[in-house]
Amino acid sequence: MGIFTQSVQSQNWEGMRKTGFWERWAITANLGYTSYYGDLSLYDEEIAGKITHESGPAYGATVSKYLNNIIGLSGQVLVGNLKGSKQDISFKTNLIEYNLQFRVNFVNLINNKKNHKIGILGFAGVGQFLFTTTVDKDVEGKISSNSYSSGVPELVIFAGGGVHYILGSNYSLSAGLSLRQSQNDKLDGIKKNKDYDYYTYLNVGLTYYIPTLVKGPLRNKARIACSNFKFASNHH
Repeated sequence: MGIFTQSVQSQNWEGMRKTGFWERWAITANLGYTSYYGDLSLYDEEIAGKITHESGPAYGATVSKYLNNIIGLSGQVLVGNLKGSKQDISFKTNLIEYNLQFRVNFVNLINNKKNHKIGILGFAGVGQFLFTTTVDKDVEGKISSNSYSSGVPELVIFAGGGVHYILGSNYSLSAGLSLRQSQNDKLDGIKKNKDYDYYTYLNVGLTYYIPTLVKGPLRNKARIACSNFKFASNHH
């Protein structure tokens, strides 16, 4: 005999029970800023200056499949903008990134015996991005402009963390920050050193936890009609 606690709350989708492919899916929309770190950056230690002078608006969407209420796999599309200037050189970059990432909820990892409204998240992944950069140079008072495009997708690796707060059975609010390393030194259009350029993504988001997409055979021949419904089942 086994006793199970069933819950339709978003943070665990019925706890740690075995699930099928069409269960535990979520969609997240987020927006914020992408910020530049590289050869031309001047405000790496000043948050206000970084946002004002070396960042641009960004937005993204993420589709996640959770294996349980601790770990999940996600795919993300991110559109961002970067800018910067130093001495007589300035640039602006537009980029679009797509990636795959692995996610962990550390609160549930530490204590999985109760529902938590607040989650502390960690994630890491790898992806590709395309970008276009415009560089302006001031040469003796005359401005010359050149544009560069990636042409082919470039590799990016990243890691980050964040928090979320459960609003109800199907929604949560989140905030996150990730550091992304491009595998080239071309984001700013200037190749000076062998060091790769970086960019960060600071964002807030809204997640919708999708109810089961395909209704499979009812387990234990009993339909779960409400959240936090406890039942006992016999296994033969």
